[in-house]
Amino acid sequence: MDMAGKVIEDLTQSPEGMPARIWQELSPWIGTFTASAAAKFLPYLSEGKPCSVLVIGRGSPLPCTNHAIAACEACGRAACVHHCMLDQHGSVVCYHCVTEIMRLKRGAMPPGSAPGPTADRQAPVPDELRAERVKRALAVLGLRNGVSWDDIKRRHRKLCAEHHPDKHRSPEAKKVHEARYKEVSAAFMDLERFYKKSEAA
Repeated sequence: MDMAGKVIEDLTQSPEGMPARIWQELSPWIGTFTASAAAKFLPYLSEGKPCSVLVIGRGSPLPCTNHAIAACEACGRAACVHHCMLDQHGSVVCYHCVTEIMRLKRGAMPPGSAPGPTADRQAPVPDELRAERVKRALAVLGLRNGVSWDDIKRRHRKLCAEHHPDKHRSPEAKKVHEARYKEVSAAFMDLERFYKKSEAA
């Protein structure tokens, strides 16, 4: 674990031979990344959690044999550094969700579908049920109808940070907070799909 921390710390030093202008642009990104990545990645790496992203090879998909660095922000699936995308805050999105997001963007997914581990199996939601889904999702986040989209995102981030299972040590607490974390994430995904952002106050 100390060695992993040292590697992350070494990323903040300019590589030999790199032009100063390029390093000047990269260093703030890397600085933010290293400050937050260690806190997120080291607990996963120290526990030796396996990556749960399936590798598509010849024949059937196979489980990845690498250690996971963090949980996917979209679906909660554990992902290794080879099977995810990272931002400067050390947030992880696994390749399954990235692929589904790209398919949604290109219009290859059914209308009303959303990225996530079961996106291909999500049936379109009838219009009459969408309002009920939005109402229930807002209640999960403790918000009222008509709240701004920025307030929804802020509340989602706050609740995810509060209930992330990695922040709790005892197995009982982990279980309780993991259930709440998944409930909050599912509610936010419903709001992303159905909430009329343009009409929000």
